[in-house]
Amino acid sequence: MYRDSSLDLVATDIRRQDKLIADSLAWFREVTLRAAEKLGPRPSRIYLVGCGDSFDAHTAVRFLWEKLVGVPVEAVQALTFTRYLISAAPRDALVIALSQSGMVSRLIEAARLANANGQRVVVITGNPKSVLAQEPAAAQIITPFPKVGPVPGTSSYTFNMTLLYELGAALGQMWGDSAAAVAEVRDQLTRLPALIRESLDPVWEVAAAHADGTSDRTAVHLFLGTGPNLATARFAARKFFEIPQLAAMAQETEEYAHDQISMVGSNTPSLVFAPSGAASSRNSELLASLIELRSPVAVVTERGADLGLERQPRWRYEVEPGLDELLSPLLHALAPQVYTYELAGLVGGSFYGYGDPVLRAIGDRLIYESEVIL
Repeated sequence: MYRDSSLDLVATDIRRQDKLIADSLAWFREVTLRAAEKLGPRPSRIYLVGCGDSFDAHTAVRFLWEKLVGVPVEAVQALTFTRYLISAAPRDALVIALSQSGMVSRLIEAARLANANGQRVVVITGNPKSVLAQEPAAAQIITPFPKVGPVPGTSSYTFNMTLLYELGAALGQMWGDSAAAVAEVRDQLTRLPALIRESLDPVWEVAAAHADGTSDRTAVHLFLGTGPNLATARFAARKFFEIPQLAAMAQETEEYAHDQISMVGSNTPSLVFAPSGAASSRNSELLASLIELRSPVAVVTERGADLGLERQPRWRYEVEPGLDELLSPLLHALAPQVYTYELAGLVGGSFYGYGDPVLRAIGDRLIYESEVIL
């Protein structure tokens, strides 16, 4: 068990998401439109640069950005961008650098190198006094995200993802050719708080049973998602590392058939993110394989969705319908948030593994004190 009541902060953070988004939507729309208006002509390419949750939020939104803006959009880890991509990046590219703390060395480096290379930079951070916030930028968004304490990101992930979807809509309004598509995205985001509220209690009920059935610390968990929900699978694995320190693998759904299938069995709990959409038929085939291999399988999908399976997963998370697949990570992320919280209550852990003071010192040093190359 967790040694103190700090885990309760995670539950508080999860449960406040509907109100947090409802209170922020008007500001999101206003600030992203203002930022878009400062950026000039449409770029030939957009790089969404981040680390950790920020990188996954970028991965979740990139497909919708491409649809709305009409140019290639790449979500890329900050180290990959600064050490490998920057030299070949087009001079007219747009670089989005997102760091909640604004103190992550690799994001500071990304903004600095992009500026030196003549590219337009948008800085997004929740810390106006941070180093990242002081970097030159074509546009800057300082988010008023209210932390509940030193907890791993749950509501911050949904908050920043929603902001990024709104920024994509603003750029689509400026540079795209489909006002109807932009309007539909904004309509769905307006409904998001109600969809979170209606989804959370049913998700929590399933998560409690799911955690109770998979609380063996020796198990290695498998998270699968494709398209925008590869980001959700990676986010789920990260919460496992950050909160209960459980072993997990995150994989693109198709690649599981080429890789992890070789070691899946009854001691490999799996969670598949399977919204209705482009990969529905393939998700069904791979879910069926996991069930046949005796993996304790859970699935996240919409309420009432037909998965096309003869044998059903052991646990089924159902979120409310109402979001297009390209926005579905906003609701699908609820399941791993709550599941991780419930598991941590059963098996223990410490935030970021910082119950070990040596690990804490190393972790902070690697993220915040690394040398910036420019």
